[in-house]
Amino acid sequence: GGANEDFTFVTSIGIPSITDLGSCFSTITGNTILSGAGAGSSGGGGHFRISNNAAYTSLTMSGNGGTNGSLVSVCTLSITPVPMCNANSNAPSFN
Repeated sequence: GGANEDFTFVTSIGIPSITDLGSCFSTITGNTILSGAGAGSSGGGGHFRISNNAAYTSLTMSGNGGTNGSLVSVCTLSITPVPMCNANSNAPSFN
């Protein structure tokens, strides 16, 4: 609880937006979540949406984490798969 953990996010297409959907002892600065300062032994945390203006294929998180580790989870229901490509209808014909 004395110092913030920091988590910085980057997607395969650049810097994402982060939206706070409910948090405690956390702030967002650009593409970084700072969490925990002042929370005591219970730590900080929250529910955050990480999005971009177009589809991305990877999400990278970096940062200092906590002295005893950090707990992070991802809502897999929020991940939308890329539609399958039908090469027969989308590919040009070769003669």
